[in-house]
Amino acid sequence: MKTCPTSRRFCRHACLLLLMPATCAAAVSSNPVRRFDEAVARGLPQRVTLAANRLARGVSGSTLDVSHAIEGLEVTFSDGTQAIHYAASWHGRPAVVTRSGEHLDITVTGDGAVEVTGFSAASYTAHHFRHGTPVGSVSTARTGDAIPAPVTTPPVLPDGVSTVGFYMFVHDALADRLDHHIHAGYVAWWVADIRRQLAVSRVQAIYRRRLPGLTNLATGSDDLLNRWTTATQVLEMREGLSHVPGRAWFKFMLLLRDQVAPGVSGRAWFGGDHALASLAGPYTVIAHEFGHTLGGTHEAAEVSWSGYWPCETNLYWHASVLRSNCYRFTTANLRRMRDYLAGELEPGGERRFEMVD
Repeated sequence: MKTCPTSRRFCRHACLLLLMPATCAAAVSSNPVRRFDEAVARGLPQRVTLAANRLARGVSGSTLDVSHAIEGLEVTFSDGTQAIHYAASWHGRPAVVTRSGEHLDITVTGDGAVEVTGFSAASYTAHHFRHGTPVGSVSTARTGDAIPAPVTTPPVLPDGVSTVGFYMFVHDALADRLDHHIHAGYVAWWVADIRRQLAVSRVQAIYRRRLPGLTNLATGSDDLLNRWTTATQVLEMREGLSHVPGRAWFKFMLLLRDQVAPGVSGRAWFGGDHALASLAGPYTVIAHEFGHTLGGTHEAAEVSWSGYWPCETNLYWHASVLRSNCYRFTTANLRRMRDYLAGELEPGGERRFEMVD
């Protein structure tokens, strides 16, 4: 019987790679996704040439420098596909690589935009997106209403392992938006950062779809966050997704096609467990609303600088076309999130439940 090497980390990543779909032998060394898999299987760090000659047309440059796998970041898409994340450099800029199923997505933030370069095992051509403020959003929209907090086989919580789980339920109106595209643009960059910044053993990002009573809720009314909070309670109890002090925190977000309210891209319970986010909002909207559930505030956010241009940190209250996004949380908000996880939210340790945008 063959066994995996003694390194538990190597074993897990090697096994996941082996489970990913295979292509014909002729494509193994030429398809960009297979090139990546072969390079990672040789051990990290690695420099990977993802495109050559006709491969990945439309991509300027093709060399990806992969430094290490991001441990403790667990992502599961709605079809059950799991993703592995890597820290890397793409075109000389820090990047987060998401490898899932037949897909390889490279996410880079900066210059006021999220840039995603994606490859598929079924194609030699890359797709490239540069996301600023998505088409259809309101440039002056507020992002981040926050309110207080209330989950089905219990998750495994090994001794000594602390978990923050971000559950994202994709509304049925977003049936044309793929999980891995949503993840690469709106989520990968900040969950990788949160995993590094917060003192928890693991961060989970879990996508769910097509759940009657949850993903088909009627939208467009002011009571949507209240109805969403109530609707998830049976699920939370059935799956054992309740808060365990000092060990487990679970947050539940409904992803929407349209704005939550006129001029409002997101809403959440401050210090609570439930939130709404519209994909018509800026690409910081999911980070913004989940940040509120972890105790982050508008007041602790700031306008900073990205190169020679002002930028808004993730929890800044007002998105403006005159500023770019910093794609990070401030030190003050990260401190608040750590305090929240330690049960020490201000004032006086009280968990202040209120709805915030």
